[in-house]
Amino acid sequence: PALIRKGRIDKIFHIGFAQTKEIENYFINFYGEYTKSLASCFAEKVGNNKVPMANIQDHLITHRGNPELAVESWQVPVSEIAPVKVPRKNYKTQKLA
Repeated sequence: PALIRKGRIDKIFHIGFAQTKEIENYFINFYGEYTKSLASCFAEKVGNNKVPMANIQDHLITHRGNPELAVESWQVPVSEIAPVKVPRKNYKTQKLA
């Protein structure tokens, strides 16, 4: 593709899927400090299901005024679980710490 040719990018980083603590922090940043207990519930419900952060963000935006409903209504349809992509062999990748 045009974006992955010489001169267009310097490095490719493998970001990976959202981890439980990242999900919890994102929920708190999205709704505020008063939602810490809900954030823990939400992070447990999402778990480590190989869900991209974009899907979590979309869900929280959909329920932006109601953190309780965001927790209650979360479910991961099989179609939303992102497949694991293997980087191209001819590019060096670095994992983010």
